[in-house]
Amino acid sequence: MDALRAGLGFTITGLPDVPDAAGLLGQIYMNDADGNPIWGSGIGSIEINHVEGQPGVIQGSWSVGFNEPVQESEIQLQWVITLDGTSMNNYIAGFPFDPEATPYPSGTIPPYLPEGYVGTYTFDFTAEVAPMTVVENLPSVVVNGIEMLVPKALITPSMTQLMVCYQKPTEKDWWIYSAYLSDFKTEGPMIGGSVVYDTDYSLKPGTEADGVLWVVPAEFQTVEHGRCLILNFLQGQSNPGNPLILTVTALQISPPEIIPDAEVEAARAILLAQGIEFDIWTSQGQGGGGGGVNFTVLPEGMTQEEAWQKYNEALGYVYPGPWSITLIQ
Repeated sequence: MDALRAGLGFTITGLPDVPDAAGLLGQIYMNDADGNPIWGSGIGSIEINHVEGQPGVIQGSWSVGFNEPVQESEIQLQWVITLDGTSMNNYIAGFPFDPEATPYPSGTIPPYLPEGYVGTYTFDFTAEVAPMTVVENLPSVVVNGIEMLVPKALITPSMTQLMVCYQKPTEKDWWIYSAYLSDFKTEGPMIGGSVVYDTDYSLKPGTEADGVLWVVPAEFQTVEHGRCLILNFLQGQSNPGNPLILTVTALQISPPEIIPDAEVEAARAILLAQGIEFDIWTSQGQGGGGGGVNFTVLPEGMTQEEAWQKYNEALGYVYPGPWSITLIQ
């Protein structure tokens, strides 16, 4: 338990031994001392595994983020897990997938655990809260003409939440899709983020920087095409002697539903020189239309994901970095 995140491990015994089960059905959530659910605003994790040599035994780990940092040194919480296999709508987690396993025939539903409704288990506990480190007003960095800065970062042993502000290359919707934190031993990728400030877009009420926990620097509010995000990482600083470095690999905009033909043909010429060929496909139905890119020729060893990245780069939808900012020396 720390000021940003609660996590626990659990063991389930007594379920049928189904080694090829696809997942565990039911629901998990946590309540605060007043009985209010803590949903974590998209921050959390879940992992389950069969215990080797112990048929029917499952071990797992689960975590959830707090909507606001916990200020107390001790906190009361309630963890609730329901095991219910009567509905696929409540899905707790999947077991690790064995790539060597024989896939189920098309149209076949794989087995899940439990095979019916088991019950709800409630655990009340009190836990000490590891404190949070706050760093502010870190020096900005400039890469390829784009300035990026971290006005504030909240760091605990298990998690980091930070505000990052940057000057977008244009007025378009430039996002950070790839970023990670490193302490030279481990790397934690970004698990999500949200826009809290943008000079070119009107944000939905309630999504702006709150002016208390997160404040957009006054000097940044005059920057052309300025944007600030709140980014979340399940990577913190458990050893005070380790540094913590943020790396943003690139800025990127999502391709629009309809890409102008001139942009597509310009990208086609760039990729052809790299040994990549593609077709654009479209479909139309009663519920609407769709489309996409089909890569027909790729250099040896190149994956579809790598080709997709090259395609976006050729369209001009990727602005390369990396930007590296040291949060803790």
